[in-house]
Amino acid sequence: MITLKRTDSNNADFQGLVVELDRYLAITDGDEHAFYAQYNKSDGLKYVIVAYDGDKPVACGAIKNYADDVMEVKRMYVAPSARGKGVASSVLKELESWTVQLSRKKILLETGVKQLEAIRLYQRSGYQIIPNYGQYQGVKNSVCFEKTLEVLTQDKRAEINIRYANADDAEVLTALGKETFHDAFSVYPQMPPADLASYLIAEFTVANLKKQLADEKAFFLLAEHAGEAVGYAKMEVHQGMPGVQLNNPIKLRRLYCKQRFLGLGVGASLMERCVLEAANRKHDGIYLTVWEHNHQAQGFYKKWSYEPCAMIDIILGQAPLRDVVMQKRITSVC
Repeated sequence: MITLKRTDSNNADFQGLVVELDRYLAITDGDEHAFYAQYNKSDGLKYVIVAYDGDKPVACGAIKNYADDVMEVKRMYVAPSARGKGVASSVLKELESWTVQLSRKKILLETGVKQLEAIRLYQRSGYQIIPNYGQYQGVKNSVCFEKTLEVLTQDKRAEINIRYANADDAEVLTALGKETFHDAFSVYPQMPPADLASYLIAEFTVANLKKQLADEKAFFLLAEHAGEAVGYAKMEVHQGMPGVQLNNPIKLRRLYCKQRFLGLGVGASLMERCVLEAANRKHDGIYLTVWEHNHQAQGFYKKWSYEPCAMIDIILGQAPLRDVVMQKRITSVC
């Protein structure tokens, strides 16, 4: 399982990955390696992410101050053994969350025109190509990107409102569900695009949402900020599934947030309310399923004391996938 660690450039695992990165860049950059190397110093970096597969460091990334309200991504690298598993996307999202928590509004980065996988990653992740900035101006083998991030002040975070969704919210939930599900999974190379597209079309319809909103065994929680629906959760009374060791469980069926609000407390606000709802309804715990490659979501749930308890096979579209089953015990039931 992939886990992410926040650290700095003194971290020995980060230093080891950087050695691998520099060897790789020396080959791909060719004669221009010396030019790029002078701008890719790894010492003195305060904001570093290292990704681990078990105990093995397999990827890294960092951000550094560039200008007022702007951070720059540096030292993105995934070891060959971990490529194609969504690890780079997880590292990048964590760097974005860290940028937001530092109250910075924009993130910049540069990559080489030959780094086609990196370019696709950044484009899938919402980055826009911009004229080459700073030292990369006029450098034909560089391509530069930027992304503007949504930054909420502490006062604005307090304005996140959680309420029950009702029948009048069917259209809002349909659009919100389709957008957030697409954004959560389209960045993974393991997710077949055609199957994802067919699932979105079939699942997120107004008729389906109206039916789900009318289900007496389920309810939706809608998160709003300044009148905008920015996230939602769905919970349903369920008999459990293999591996779940709860006597009276409730299932967290969905919990999603708009991409630009990730890391801003929306997910935490929804989860806090879900736990409260479960306790108030006298359930002894909550369980959920999460895609095996969605390590960022798994990390979020672990922070809320969810523990893996089983693996299950699922079908999305026509694609066979695997989900991790996770459960959380509620020790104090109201």
